[in-house]
Amino acid sequence: AGDEIWCETLAPDAFARALNRDVLVPRAAGRFLFGRLIGQEPERLQLLPLGSGGRQMIVSSPGWAAVATRLVRSL
Repeated sequence: AGDEIWCETLAPDAFARALNRDVLVPRAAGRFLFGRLIGQEPERLQLLPLGSGGRQMIVSSPGWAAVATRLVRSL
């Protein structure tokens, strides 16, 4: 809690660059999903939530994804 995460936005053709990295992906109704990108298929992404024991989440046809590039933590 309280951390800032800086991200780089990726278009669908660049999603492969984010495999095995933490990503932010848009979902319906203005919501977002943040997790580790573990798989990519033509029309869907597979993400694991960051908490232990989380179930895999599938996101269909996202228009973009943002890969985490920097973590800022206040002292």
